[in-house]
Amino acid sequence: MRLMMLMTDGGPLAHRADDLQRVITFGSPCRPPGRTLLGNNPQGAGISGDYTPQQFRDRTFDFVLDGDTYPTTTDDTLLEQFYDLLVLAELSVPFAVAVLQFLQSNILFGGLGGPLGNVGRLTVPTTLSGFGGVDFGKAVRTMQVVSEFLIRNPHVHYHDWPDFDGHTAVERAKQLLRDITSPE
Repeated sequence: MRLMMLMTDGGPLAHRADDLQRVITFGSPCRPPGRTLLGNNPQGAGISGDYTPQQFRDRTFDFVLDGDTYPTTTDDTLLEQFYDLLVLAELSVPFAVAVLQFLQSNILFGGLGGPLGNVGRLTVPTTLSGFGGVDFGKAVRTMQVVSEFLIRNPHVHYHDWPDFDGHTAVERAKQLLRDITSPE
């Protein structure tokens, strides 16, 4: 994404934009909403909210596995707000427990004036604390989506789940690259 931004109009590498023939992503947090060039139409969009620049979308192949929250975040969750936390975190059992405790204690119970309080030093921003500032439905939906994601963790299976016409995303990506590198 950063390289593409440098290649947009006015960027220091704009003169090289035509050299970029294929962009292949696996679970991109920058996936724009809508159909992918692979033909599927996953829900939502990239969790970062910063999408692939328009001028490169005709050559960007976004591989998206069902349940991967990075490329399929929807407006009915708070995931975009938690993106920075998720980027820094290691997807492990202790992390999963910490995220669920954070959501339960800070948003659902602590954030609503309940008895559980904060988890360690984590505190919820004041805009989310208190009943008036918390979208309870989004908080619950966020916990559900994060729990499902951590149980299955599709983000680490682009190399071994054959969800793309019987191929893994990595195998299919190799085919796409061969298309532009093999002599005709």
